[in-house]
Amino acid sequence: MAHLTLSEISRLLRSQDAEELERAIPHLMHCRDCYDLAAFTATSAEFSQAGRAGGPRSALLQVFEAERRQEVARLRAKARWSELSELTPPQQAARIRESLMLQTRPVFEVALEEARALAQADPFLGEQTALVARVIAALAPVAEELRQDLQCEALLVAGNCRRIAANLTGAEQTLQAARAHHGKGSGSANLEARLCSVEAALATDRGELAAAQKTLTRAAELFRGDRDWAGLACVAVQLANGYLATARWEAAVEAAQEALRALEPAANGELEMLARMIVIECLAALGRADEALRALIAAGPLFARFPSERTRLNVAYLEARVLDGLGHPQEAEKLFRRAIKGTRDLRLYKDTFLTLLTLLESFYARGEVARALALCDEAAAMMEEMDARAGDARVRALWPHLRQHIALKSLTPAMLAQSRAQVATGQSGPAPQFAEDFRLPDHDAEPPALLNGAEDEEDAGRTGAADFSAILSEALAGGIFREAKSTLERRLIVEALDECGGQIKPAARRLKMARNTLRKKMKDYGLGNP
Repeated sequence: MAHLTLSEISRLLRSQDAEELERAIPHLMHCRDCYDLAAFTATSAEFSQAGRAGGPRSALLQVFEAERRQEVARLRAKARWSELSELTPPQQAARIRESLMLQTRPVFEVALEEARALAQADPFLGEQTALVARVIAALAPVAEELRQDLQCEALLVAGNCRRIAANLTGAEQTLQAARAHHGKGSGSANLEARLCSVEAALATDRGELAAAQKTLTRAAELFRGDRDWAGLACVAVQLANGYLATARWEAAVEAAQEALRALEPAANGELEMLARMIVIECLAALGRADEALRALIAAGPLFARFPSERTRLNVAYLEARVLDGLGHPQEAEKLFRRAIKGTRDLRLYKDTFLTLLTLLESFYARGEVARALALCDEAAAMMEEMDARAGDARVRALWPHLRQHIALKSLTPAMLAQSRAQVATGQSGPAPQFAEDFRLPDHDAEPPALLNGAEDEEDAGRTGAADFSAILSEALAGGIFREAKSTLERRLIVEALDECGGQIKPAARRLKMARNTLRKKMKDYGLGNP
């Protein structure tokens, strides 16, 4: 179906023809432009009472209204939070304690969103912002279980920021506090899954890859049960990072590509960006420079969407690896040096030393022994300089050890892989490994129904219009407009399949969607085995 015009949408919303409306709704649910135009049209005064009349049109208008109310609350909260932008985090916390208008859940969500956005670019400020969000959660007028959940979320973000900043002890303490809040909260499986995900990342940073694998398995099970495919994709990216840390390039590519398959298009740009970065680095490390270059070009628009300094430094590092693989070492070194200086300035020391190690590999592979020896001395001096401030001497002995083997020309690929694992995980022993047989749960397996409006598939097919409206009303009463939209879409798919005798091709044609899309949605909504 082509895009609908404003006049067509206005006529559609006024129409009393339920069949015409049902034919158009699938397009509205899948075309963001038409959905937004319909939501805008529905704000007209002539539709203000239509949402109370019942039926499919009423349900659609209620979805629009619920979304509008949530967005207004978010914008008001964002405006209130912006008043605090010029204050330091301690001053923000003091102001919040004085103002009831700032002690609300929408303001909490805006603050936590900002903390998450800061995590990679400035983990120190991200941590402080998350702790300010925790103050809001402690004061917000919400049920006690929800308060505990919100405080768990805030500490989860704060703990992750500490982990990114290499404050591993502080991260562990913060995540333990988050666990305590989760135990007193609602028991949300999704929240526990996200907590497991950060705990696994912390275990990986410490080199405890067996513990990380076990925790990732638990996170995957919880995300799978909650039908959170983005969460599953996050687990796959973490798995890829574990393989990357131990120089298992092929396995890292496979896990990163699994994450990309699990993600809906444009559903989570930052997670997609991380997965694509892993693929590019691994292809370059495998000597597949042309493939890495094509992957780098394809990811360019995605990198442009997240123009933080850390993204720019990561891209510079990837560009250096690709140039080096294509036979342009001098230009590659300039980009490596830029990444080294930038990550050091941002106190992202792990990234600094991983980049130094990659440059060292490049020098040694080209037989530039003198330059490789000088780089070891440079890295050791840098380690001495930053150690007192960073409190991290775990890789201090690495550089003299590498220097000795370079001087003897006895450095092997296995030693380089172990060195990479030591820098990536802080390990001083042999490089740890993930179990070969670890796999994520199949994200295409049949999930449970989102809203159990019927006992089984046969009953779901017989659900009447009145029952359907009741299900939507119940969802909307809880403020869950996305679930209401999903229920509406599920109902339309059931009816189309019923009319087409369960045949995929004609049902997809009626619903104006691709057959593969219909098959996936049937799995997502628990509508049998397409």
